[in-house]
Amino acid sequence: DQGSDEAQYETTIKFANKEGRHLYNIEEALGRIEDGTYGKCLECEKEIGLPRLRSLPYARLCIECKELEEAGKL
Repeated sequence: DQGSDEAQYETTIKFANKEGRHLYNIEEALGRIEDGTYGKCLECEKEIGLPRLRSLPYARLCIECKELEEAGKL
């Protein structure tokens, strides 16, 4: 029982962390809407493509910069 309780606790914590990050990203996007920078890449300042914003409305980087970030080159 203790093992299953610990597993449930870990699952709850992971879910809360994921939801917290999601909420943070949404709040950041709302701030960019307010200051007029929404839809612009925070790295290169080019427009973020509409397909990317449709699939990830809180995207902060264009796809090119995101790929560089994931590759550790930013």
